[in-house]
Amino acid sequence: MVAAAVGSAVAAFFGTMAIGFMAARSGMLTSAARKGISAIYVKVVYPTMVFRGIATVHLEEIDVSILFIVLIAKFCVVATCVSFGKLTLLPSKGNQSLAHAAVYAMSSSHSFDIAWGTPIATLVFPLFVPYIYLNQTVQLVLVNPVLLILIEVGVSSGGNNRSILARASRVMIDGVLLNPLVIGTVAGLVVGRIYPDEQPMLLRSLVKQGADAGLFLGFLSLGCAMSTLGGITTSEIRHSLVLCSTKMVLLPFLYVAIGKLMNTTLPDEFLMFLGSLPASASVYSLSFVRNFSPKVIGPLVPLSLVFSLIFTFSPLTVELPVVHAVIDGLRFCLGIVGLGIAIASFHFDRQCFGRTTGSRTGMRRSAPTEGRLPVPRVVQLSLELNNERQCNA
Repeated sequence: MVAAAVGSAVAAFFGTMAIGFMAARSGMLTSAARKGISAIYVKVVYPTMVFRGIATVHLEEIDVSILFIVLIAKFCVVATCVSFGKLTLLPSKGNQSLAHAAVYAMSSSHSFDIAWGTPIATLVFPLFVPYIYLNQTVQLVLVNPVLLILIEVGVSSGGNNRSILARASRVMIDGVLLNPLVIGTVAGLVVGRIYPDEQPMLLRSLVKQGADAGLFLGFLSLGCAMSTLGGITTSEIRHSLVLCSTKMVLLPFLYVAIGKLMNTTLPDEFLMFLGSLPASASVYSLSFVRNFSPKVIGPLVPLSLVFSLIFTFSPLTVELPVVHAVIDGLRFCLGIVGLGIAIASFHFDRQCFGRTTGSRTGMRRSAPTEGRLPVPRVVQLSLELNNERQCNA
């Protein structure tokens, strides 16, 4: 019964995404219309959903260890993704590789908590739904500010310390203090304390009207965003798979491992579910608007949606050991594949860096050898240009 309800809800999610995708591809929704829908969702509807959920959380009934579990696990993922992004993107992005790496980290730590996690948790883990909102709160209030500052530091590389400090201060004000999601979170906490039992009827009706539109607008916007994907290179696919592996394997593993160390009362199945929530579409919007590797973050969102859907059925298949083992085996394989691709990316990008820098500085000239005719310079430059194109592909 629960599995059928989850399947029905997920089918509705993907159906709405398909509507948005087709409406955008057919021209029914223009670029301006899509931006308008996205802006209404991000700045009004989504914060309303967060407010409604946070206002119903009774903090005295919460296992506060979850805050430390989420915070430590997310920063471990942040450190991993920033290191991977910085090392692999340095040859192609230069000083701005830190900004791109910070977006990598945000995409692997920031989950699709409210629109995806809450409806499914209501069916599978109804007693633990408040923790979905706390997972979001830690990301918005503690993790994202650090990453937003790293983005600005990366963008300002080469500038003076005063300009970097000014950018960081502006990020703290615009990206945190004036962020509609942060405002909705804080307002929800305050209202929840003032009205612990029941909110005033007018406020309750207004919030319900806005929040109820969230699922449709959210997945419609995501479908529209997916319609813009295209022209993705093999390097970008590799990086997207590494981020997906980090999001779907490393993060839930850390949730469970840290939870055991802290003797949390939350079951491992829920911690795995919480860590396996898909990547947030809002991070793709940030990467697209500011051109921070959008063709890496874009495929990550639908890819993580698919894997999150599969892993969601893991606690529902305990009585089916074969199916349960297949799902757990898929997660293990995803982790191995992600690790292998990450190692290959280090080698491949370093190799490409040697090729591109050599061709640009003229250091790869072939010296004539005994018994061999010298290669004409025009042919050599053509070969080096072809190698550089292959590295960028």
